Amino acid sequence: MKTKLYLIATLLLCCSLSGCNNPWYGKIVGPLIEGYDIGDTGPGGGIIFYRSNNVFGFIMTDTGKTCYYLEAAPVAQGTSLAWASKEYDRTDIPGTSFTIGSGRQNTARILAIDANAPAALACKNYNGGGKTDWFLPSSDEFDEFYIFYVANGKGTYGNLSPVAYWSSSQGNYAGPWMKHFGNCVRRQTYKESILSVRAIRAF
Repeated sequence: MKTKLYLIATLLLCCSLSGCNNPWYGKIVGPLIEGYDIGDTGPGGGIIFYRSNNVFGFIMTDTGKTCYYLEAAPVAQGTSLAWASKEYDRTDIPGTSFTIGSGRQNTARILAIDANAPAALACKNYNGGGKTDWFLPSSDEFDEFYIFYVANGKGTYGNLSPVAYWSSSQGNYAGPWMKHFGNCVRRQTYKESILSVRAIRAF
């Protein structure tokens, strides 16, 4: 604790000496002072399930913006949704990624080709907490949510169920990745499969 307070004091001094526009304030001091812990309620009314271990955070692939947290919606956006519209269930969605920070761009790429893609559209249309930046998580982002789910007794948050949830990461033209909260299985399945959906946001 003393080390953290010393670090904050040192960085605040540097900021005051070099001006408030010092980029180090936004990257390090801000998150330390205004930070959330895992399990806290986030700005969108959901739960903080991931906090970057890197003081420089993680980069959102769509905007290049630095973020530090992932927040999950407090309710499901659907429990029986397909990944793609019927006419697009064998259409390739190029460029989706697995990494933390890529879910929002994945969601945009899905909807740019399949504007009515059920899973992605349900997340995009969610506006919990007055926030409009919710998205279908990437596979790695959902893995972090599963870690939180297991660490907190399973099913104790937002009526999570031991069922399969869609990610926004596509493995090939017919097989997006899903995460099963009952048995930890992460695998590809068909786009017309009916699974659950839970939106997240990054900040």
